[in-house]
Amino acid sequence: MIPSNNISTTSDNKHSVYSLVSGPYTSASRMEALRNVIRILRSPKGCPWDREQTIESLKASLLEESFEAADAIDHGDSEHTKEELGDVLLIVLLMSQIAEDGGKFRFEDVMTELYAKLIRRHPHVFGDEAADNSGDVKTRWAEIKKHVEGREADESVLDSVPVNMSPILRSQKLQKKAAKAGFDWPGIDGPLDKIREEIAELEAEVSADAIDRQGAANEIGDLLFSVVNLSRHLGISADDALRATNRRFSARFRHVEREMGRGGQEMSSDNLQLMEEHWQEAKKIQD
Repeated sequence: MIPSNNISTTSDNKHSVYSLVSGPYTSASRMEALRNVIRILRSPKGCPWDREQTIESLKASLLEESFEAADAIDHGDSEHTKEELGDVLLIVLLMSQIAEDGGKFRFEDVMTELYAKLIRRHPHVFGDEAADNSGDVKTRWAEIKKHVEGREADESVLDSVPVNMSPILRSQKLQKKAAKAGFDWPGIDGPLDKIREEIAELEAEVSADAIDRQGAANEIGDLLFSVVNLSRHLGISADDALRATNRRFSARFRHVEREMGRGGQEMSSDNLQLMEEHWQEAKKIQD
């Protein structure tokens, strides 16, 4: 039996929710059970934290849980991936419940919109059209957005790039959009020369007697943007490349911490030479 929307928080009701979630039920009943858990958490006798949340306050959680899911995927950990995907779903359900509580939309509306969009944007699967490759599909998607869904044409090709993307991903996306419009270097010599130019400008900025922090920040941003552009030209995801570097740094630094601890040495600038030796050891281990 699915718990009703008329929620009470008696111990019997709690046990019935727990048993429903763990019992041999269909996917639909499990989803409804999960939604009832969300309703209970949001109820007057539920959880104070869940009641305080708004769609706006959960934006950071949505991004955080998505990144944690991506991290689990990168580690090839299926169990952890399953858990983190559940956390992403939790935020989606919680946001939908908040919207329903405010009379804006329900989770059913989210599912209905998604269902209709999938059918509408795949006429080569659910209709009579044909698509030979993913390029054809993307072209048709753009046409459907404009002519079928009635979306207004962007003033710029850059307008479709989400502002809230991570800076590196957004840089690469902006560059890709500009390149499709013909604004791009013909090869890697251009991006390499631009990186050298930006390094020179940054050096000049930080070599001044009185460093202009905003000027230095601008030049650092320009340098990072140029490195991302080179990465794009090489067909490398700058985001993935930096993520891999972060992992290597973390592994090497942990090695330094372990070895310093084993030797009874303090992690401090006074022992920098010893820490550097352990760092080089870590590099050899990784290589």
